[in-house]
Amino acid sequence: MRPHTLAAALAALAVLAATTTAAFAAARSPPPAPAPPIIQPAAPPLPFSIASNQFLLGDTPTRLLVGELHYFRIPRAYWADRLARAASLGLTALQVYVPWNFHERAPGRVTWSGRADLAAFLDLAASAGFRILLRPGPYICAEWDGGGLPWWLRSPSVAGGAPASGGWRPDGRLRPRSADPLFLAHVRAWFSNHLLPLVEPYMAAAGGPILAVQVENEYGFCGDRPGDEPGAYLRALVAILREGLGSGTVLYTTDPPSVIASGTLAGEAVTSFVDFGPGADVAGSFATAAAWNPPGRSPAYASEWYTGWLTHAGESMARTDTAIMARGLAAVLAYEAPPGNGTAAPRAGPPPPRPAGASLSLYMAVGGTNWGFWGGANIAGRAYLPHITSYDYDCPVGEGGTEGQVGVPKEEGEGGGSPSKADVVRAALRAVHAADGTAPLAPLVPLPPPPVRAYGTVALTASAPLLSPAALALLSPGRGVRAAAPAAMETVGQAHGLILYRVAAPAALFVCGSAAADTPGGPVLDTGGPVHDYATVLLTPGGDGGKAAPVVVAGRLDRSSPVNLTLPCLAGVTPASPPITLDLLVEAVGRDNFGCGELDWKGLEGRGVRLGGKERRRERWGLTAGHSRSPSLSHARTHTQGRTTSVRRLTTHTRAFWASSGRHTHISFPFLSIAFVPFLPIPPSPPFPLFIISQRSL
Repeated sequence: MRPHTLAAALAALAVLAATTTAAFAAARSPPPAPAPPIIQPAAPPLPFSIASNQFLLGDTPTRLLVGELHYFRIPRAYWADRLARAASLGLTALQVYVPWNFHERAPGRVTWSGRADLAAFLDLAASAGFRILLRPGPYICAEWDGGGLPWWLRSPSVAGGAPASGGWRPDGRLRPRSADPLFLAHVRAWFSNHLLPLVEPYMAAAGGPILAVQVENEYGFCGDRPGDEPGAYLRALVAILREGLGSGTVLYTTDPPSVIASGTLAGEAVTSFVDFGPGADVAGSFATAAAWNPPGRSPAYASEWYTGWLTHAGESMARTDTAIMARGLAAVLAYEAPPGNGTAAPRAGPPPPRPAGASLSLYMAVGGTNWGFWGGANIAGRAYLPHITSYDYDCPVGEGGTEGQVGVPKEEGEGGGSPSKADVVRAALRAVHAADGTAPLAPLVPLPPPPVRAYGTVALTASAPLLSPAALALLSPGRGVRAAAPAAMETVGQAHGLILYRVAAPAALFVCGSAAADTPGGPVLDTGGPVHDYATVLLTPGGDGGKAAPVVVAGRLDRSSPVNLTLPCLAGVTPASPPITLDLLVEAVGRDNFGCGELDWKGLEGRGVRLGGKERRRERWGLTAGHSRSPSLSHARTHTQGRTTSVRRLTTHTRAFWASSGRHTHISFPFLSIAFVPFLPIPPSPPFPLFIISQRSL
């Protein structure tokens, strides 16, 4: 996009008024109700255990036919619909992550409402007859922001967060995913004070649907952190979970076979399981897990078996081969463990008869959406790879409740089209139920697709230039932060969104041919390190950033690119002109969800920011923050080099972008592409976002 085009787009970016919200309401007409769920009475409570290399419900050997479904990625109004669709595949259990940061959005301030109403979801799943395998982390990966670890663990307002002195860069003292007492104290507070008291009544021992609980998530990719005793972190988590849920709770770990040695505990503390996908060595994978378990404690269970894959921004939508998936699924379901590894039951009496074949969890079975700012990111070397809004995952039941991706034809095969992944899973599990003599939770037939409706045309009538005083006053009430150097978002108590860094620069730097600039074309902006994650650099002659001054789009920076940007000289500017306002509008996208070291941070690190060859610390940087309306931390007394600072947050009141109160838009820079989502069904209540931001560069 050329600079003048981007400037025009910036100028037209709407600061949307209440009249636009009304336009959205008028554009919608009541849709048909979602397809009614097919729900059976809840299964009777039975104790769950492992013996003779089998899962036992009571004394009955049981094959677990599990599917991954994320309640936090599905509008609450559609939970029942998606559960019915999972049941129609032949699944009888669900594996469910619990993202810590989705519930505890500020220390001690926990939400259990809306899509975060875990108890309501468990009730609904139990009423549909599903058993549950719960995965509470504290780290979950899941392509979720920060892997589920809260952003505020980097705040100087919490123990172990970023130090309040020693510079703005958030070099947090806390070591995540380790036996660090500072980290474990936060984990214990979350588990023991909030999550486990809610979950305990739903455990199998109490007659509830939760059969087992996973400890951490693929910890083998990290392993014991430097300075930790071997296994200390996992043992600490086991102790917290057993304290809150009872000593008889079945706990397990999940790791790829190649890293299981670093991710589990040998012995009785946990049961070690493996994850893999189509094409993997099934027998070898299960044998690797069995080597870590005591005799008789190794049911063949693929705890994540991949039906599709994730998609990063800029990539084509993930689409994996259905035929390969079908062959892999058949191989897992037909697997029979060889004799050995303690096939004699470690229990009184003869071993119960064992069903043929292995258990597995389809990851994913039902897709969803990374609403708002909740999608995560991967880091590959220097490349920053955020995940897109969709978490369809190319799985059997897609993001919109359809069988397969919307708008994507079935794969070519004999007769012009092959079965969908849902067809393949349904046929395979129908055969399993017949062979095992078990009853599915619902008829194994496809359900009608959810009703859809186009939203129609919506007129946006109110707008303002993004950097005008009126717009900034609306988006960021208050006076902002005054500091000697830029601060990361977490340091000033911001969770997500946009943050505007502003400094007044000498006009002489921008005089064409000036000796004050460090290049003939203009001064070089050096941010000292990558921005996190995308930045638009703006120059306003006159120094006030007002709507009367023309805004020059000087360029863009992103996390994957070099940290230097040569700014242009400005026509008509002289050394005697007023200072030039330099703005860096930084967009935070997803936090790294696959990290083992320090927590990902957002914004601009303040150490070593240079303009025209000089570090800009004396010019008092102003920070204006923009984020979703999650609870945020207050820093009423922040001091940097003797200067008292105050916090100003850019609260994005944009209900017209989101057709409900309490939701906020994701204004995406540098993408600047807003897309309708006409294929997603409209729930009767509560409404959900009408717009998403396309993660594709123009």
